[in-house]
This record gives sequence, C-alpha cells and structure tokens, in this order.
Amino acid sequence: MSLKAFLEHLRTIYGCNTPNLMFREELESLDMIELKDAMSGFQISNMTILNTVTSDSFSKALDFYTSPKRMILAVNRRDFPFSEFNSGFKGKQFEIVKVMEYPLEQLQLFRSVISKYIEIDCLFCNPWMFNLVLKDWINGEGSAWRDHLEALYLRFNKSHLPDNYEEVIIDGIEFQRESLQKQPYDVPHFDDNEFWELSNEMHARFGIRRVTDGKKATVILDSFKNSFYFKLIIGH
Repeated sequence: MSLKAFLEHLRTIYGCNTPNLMFREELESLDMIELKDAMSGFQISNMTILNTVTSDSFSKALDFYTSPKRMILAVNRRDFPFSEFNSGFKGKQFEIVKVMEYPLEQLQLFRSVISKYIEIDCLFCNPWMFNLVLKDWINGEGSAWRDHLEALYLRFNKSHLPDNYEEVIIDGIEFQRESLQKQPYDVPHFDDNEFWELSNEMHARFGIRRVTDGKKATVILDSFKNSFYFKLIIGH
C-alpha cells in the first residue's frame, strides 16, 4: 500500500480532514513532493517543525498549508545564514507563529513573519533588540509584518536581565509614559494564549504612537517567576 493510500484509509476511518502536521526530523531527508501528494486530501492549518531547516526545504514545507493558522518552529541551530532561512516564509500569512529557543541576539526573524500574533522564546537577553523592534514599528512605513501584526510577545530568562534594561529598551523613543500599573490588562484573545496572561510583577507600561499613520500600541514589561516578558500590543 502506498503512503497516499494508507493516509486516505486513515482519513476515511477516523474522519480526520484537518490534522496537525509535525516534522520531527530534518526536512532535507524527506521527499517533500511525494509527501505533499500523499497528503493532498487533508486540509493543513497547524504545523510544527522541530528541527531547523534550509530556506528551500522550509519553503516546501509551507506548501502543505491550505489555510495557514498556527506555526510552531524550533530554531535550534546557529550555523546557517538566517537571511536565507527567513526567505522561506515567502509572504505566507498566519494567525499565530511561535518560535522556540531562538538562538541569536538580533531578531532577524520577525520581519519575515507575517502573523497576527508572534511569540518568540529568546535564549539570549539583549534589551537593544527590543529597542530596535520598537523603533522599527514606530518609524516604519507600510510593510506586510507591521500591517498584519496585532501583538508581539518575547520571553527570556529574568536572571539574564541587565540592571539598565529599561533605559536601553526606551532609548531614543518618544512616548507618553503611563504610571506604573499592576492591575490586569487586556490581552489578545486567541487559542493557546495562556502565557500572555501570566504576570506577577509589572515593571513598566507605556504607550507609543506610530509616526507614519498615528496608530497606537501599548508596550508592557512584566515577569512571572523566572521569566521576563516584552509585549507589544497594537491598538491598545
């Protein structure tokens, strides 16, 4: 029995038309054309890739999507050009993208991701990259990631936080600072958003306004246990 016939048999038995697709191994070792043909009867909207891949194979993996919703990606290597890997997203739009164990101190990835909600777990704590994210959003003109983004969420280990992190994050940014607040705040509502609501210490909260069109956003710096969170929520 061919792989396509086997998968069609499973689909018929269990009535599963919209499975989640997970790649646990390197995509380069798979015949993506054959696999895509075998899964042509399914509607794939959620995908998990647990091993870092090249731009070409990642691009082919995205071809499985018929209705892109959620992408979970484990970036667990540092030894390839991220500029090439980033191009693998090739303009696809998502509801939510989660990146686990992002290994670099510069956020080269987020400009390539077109998603309403982006979550990135950062292995390195570099407040300058948060500063650059804010400046890019404030000063940037129309681009796909800015226009589509509703919330950006970055998380890293609190113990790696430098003493002057707050000054670095807001350096060179004009904003109207709100008073320190510890009451609950609105978070985006979507499936699997439990981490957005975790907070037991508010460090800072302020509003920013985009130069080009006046759109507003709220920046929240808070923490929960050993994790520190940077949250950019558009339109709040």
